[in-house]
Amino acid sequence: MPYLGQRVLYTLTGRDAADINRRRGDFTAFSALHRDATASPGELPGRSGHVGHVGRPCAGGDMLPGEVVFISDDGTTVELRVSLRGSDVHYVEAAAMHVASAFRPWPAPGTWAPAPQPHAAVTASAGRDAAAAGGSITVRRA
Repeated sequence: MPYLGQRVLYTLTGRDAADINRRRGDFTAFSALHRDATASPGELPGRSGHVGHVGRPCAGGDMLPGEVVFISDDGTTVELRVSLRGSDVHYVEAAAMHVASAFRPWPAPGTWAPAPQPHAAVTASAGRDAAAAGGSITVRRA
């Protein structure tokens, strides 16, 4: 059963990745159009009211850390705040818990699983790579 504040691993769907990359592209376009002649390179004029979405590109299958922020009454679906590789986060409104199997031990796209114990390192693309290979991933101890 999930609990509020629980650290989890969430695997991005293709749509999640497209939405994240679009927001980041929108910010890049906004900053290019609204650059003030007195602003330093890469800096926006003050008081734009926009939040800068910047970071590394995402892809469907990327496995990222998240935090449970809401749990449905029956405990089967959660809402997550997913940490991205950048200045922004991604909010997932409905994610089901992944049920591990020998064929898919790590979360399928759009699902989450409890994060590994501390001192375990998992590469961000492990879910995508494992899914493509039809196998499992190796957890390295730090």
